[in-house]
Amino acid sequence: MAPVDISMSLKEELALISEGVKRALQSEDARRAITGWSRRFRIVVDRKRKYTVVVEEGEVRVEKGSSGRTDFEVFTTRETLEQILNGELSLIRAFMEKKVEIKGKISDEDVAKLYKLLSWAM
Repeated sequence: MAPVDISMSLKEELALISEGVKRALQSEDARRAITGWSRRFRIVVDRKRKYTVVVEEGEVRVEKGSSGRTDFEVFTTRETLEQILNGELSLIRAFMEKKVEIKGKISDEDVAKLYKLLSWAM
């Protein structure tokens, strides 16, 4: 039996992250959580593909690639990212199971806000 190609194109991955963020921002709680929080962080998928998430003035945008400096980086696999954004796996559980690694200067407040943003993406 031939292996099944489960790879996702960059465009599909970018859409997955962007749609997850859009779903999150439909929640008043998520919008309130990021109010006043300005951060740039990079999501690195499968140690290859990079997406920069910019949070400014209550708005969030996702850009393909690694543009500019970031405050921290989130490393994960495509499968784990998809599970988090589809609500099948919480960010905290993924972190505890070492399916997500965070590098850089990240405060407890950053972790809490990142969790709220991604958990509302479900």
